[in-house]
Amino acid sequence: MAALTSNTTNSNRQIHFIGKSSYTVRLVGNQHVKAFPKWLVSKGAHPYLLGTSDISQVSEEGLYKSVLPSISWFGIDIVPTFFQKIKVDKDDESIRVKISIEDSVVDLLGSDYGNKSNSFGTSLVLRVMKKCSFTGGNSMSCIKYNLDGMDHLELSSELTLSLAVPLTSRLMILPPGFNTIGNKIFQNEAEKRVKDNLLNLVEEYNLSILDF
Repeated sequence: MAALTSNTTNSNRQIHFIGKSSYTVRLVGNQHVKAFPKWLVSKGAHPYLLGTSDISQVSEEGLYKSVLPSISWFGIDIVPTFFQKIKVDKDDESIRVKISIEDSVVDLLGSDYGNKSNSFGTSLVLRVMKKCSFTGGNSMSCIKYNLDGMDHLELSSELTLSLAVPLTSRLMILPPGFNTIGNKIFQNEAEKRVKDNLLNLVEEYNLSILDF
């Protein structure tokens, strides 16, 4: 199951693209499910929790550098690098993992404009996106429940992500549809990533999803 809300706000000469996406699966009780909660809080699960295999630990306090897959954005590719922390809370019946974005940097790659008539638009988008930043994070829960005398797991992921795009000049005129189209791009990315990350986690541990 998936749910998503997204919107765009303008404040302090910044445009904010905000997405909130969630996805939930119920997992069939078997030997894999019984061992899954322990694996979820191990380092083996980190690439799936952080959304990429390109990760490195940068501090003993659990700060990780994560290079995320690129986002196609008005003819350029944004490659976000997040500095994220993982925090785990657990009891006998549930585990909650919170991944927070502490800082971010971006690399900008390529362009599909490629002709003089669009060079100004490309240059403008590149200029504003060089200073963009991401905030937010992901909360994942793993909860035991009983169905027909068998223990199962409900695995949920909720992503909240904000992209701040600074406008460096009051005279800056962005390409037509920048807010509307940008919001749709950001919405689609948020929805796709929260679902894919959760399903990749399930697939990696060879779990079966319960139909309901």
